[in-house]
Amino acid sequence: MSETLAQLQAAQSALSLARLEMDRAKLTASFAGTLTDRMVEVGDWVKTGDIVARVATLDPMKIVGAVTEKNIGDLKTEAPAVATLIDGRKIEGQITFVSSVADPQTRTFALEMTAANPDGAIQEGLTAVLRLPLKETLAHEIPPACLTMDPDGSIGVKTVEEGDVVRFYPVAIIGEGVGGFWVTGLPAMARVITVGQDFVSAGQVVTPQEAPSAEAPPQ
Repeated sequence: MSETLAQLQAAQSALSLARLEMDRAKLTASFAGTLTDRMVEVGDWVKTGDIVARVATLDPMKIVGAVTEKNIGDLKTEAPAVATLIDGRKIEGQITFVSSVADPQTRTFALEMTAANPDGAIQEGLTAVLRLPLKETLAHEIPPACLTMDPDGSIGVKTVEEGDVVRFYPVAIIGEGVGGFWVTGLPAMARVITVGQDFVSAGQVVTPQEAPSAEAPPQ
């Protein structure tokens, strides 16, 4: 009887070991995700540390981008953001990470936007354009020919003020548009000199000829 019991216990131990070995043959990720790549096939031998598969978490989806040092101060985590995919689909999410260290090559700061993707409709690796919430800035789009320089070498725009007096406004170029450059530094409504600005000086009284779109609307 004791011999039979010992054989039974040995068989149970062998079964437990066999089950343990089978469980070790099953690779389980520590998180739910989607298998995106498999590096081995059935029957291949692997050892500890070998990479056998790639699993991606698609929900939530992370959209990674970069922002210039000029705009880094305007971004905050948890702020809303919108990503437009290359096929035109728009994804709403929020900023979840903004780097505090610039890339030494590009001088840009990494950022991440996170968006819900419960049905997996957003695939990994798609190209997207991020629209980020920056502070509002009064700007005008002006033709490049309107830019001039003052005696100190500052770039600016000459306008005609009340009494037809010429005034020079230093401006900063913040972007490029269809019809020219977007600049800041002008008042909300400005009578910009578009022709002959290099032949008049600040404080000079002129006789302007109004163009059809002499007043540049702010944006």
